[in-house]
Amino acid sequence: MPAAGDKGILQFAIGLSQADFGDTNRQTLNGYGVNVIRQMYGDQRIYGWRSLASPLNLPQWLDFGAVRLMMAITADALEIGEQFVFDVIDGAGHTIAAYGGALTAMLQGYYNSGQLYGDVASDAFNVDVGPSVNTPTTLQNNELHAVLAVRPSPMAELVYITIVNVPITQAVS
Repeated sequence: MPAAGDKGILQFAIGLSQADFGDTNRQTLNGYGVNVIRQMYGDQRIYGWRSLASPLNLPQWLDFGAVRLMMAITADALEIGEQFVFDVIDGAGHTIAAYGGALTAMLQGYYNSGQLYGDVASDAFNVDVGPSVNTPTTLQNNELHAVLAVRPSPMAELVYITIVNVPITQAVS
């Protein structure tokens, strides 16, 4: 979850050292990956949740939350992988299936918490430990492989509200 806006209120700041950035300057800085601190509603708030990735070349890495999520998934996957180091890779595929199952369960937790995007889990992530990943050559080299594909949930960086003033002679729809 982005630590920005009302979720990014600074606990120990008592003020800003310079005037607050206006919307135009803030949007320009935001485009360059600069997350500003703003004075809003009596608090100092982090107002931006972008990484330094290029919006044109690496848009999937722009959302800082997605970057942090990928770091968390990587750490969890490595911890799961450690449980399978030195396990026997049996010919019936039990070890490979258990490895895939453990990784799938880990990603299911991220999906259940809303951090991965999709109507159903299979839209949000995929774990491949099949024969195209664990080939006879990789298995002969004593290697167990997995490929994880994930779709991080986006954030609402901008929120738009349209307010319509309706005369009392018309229905509100």
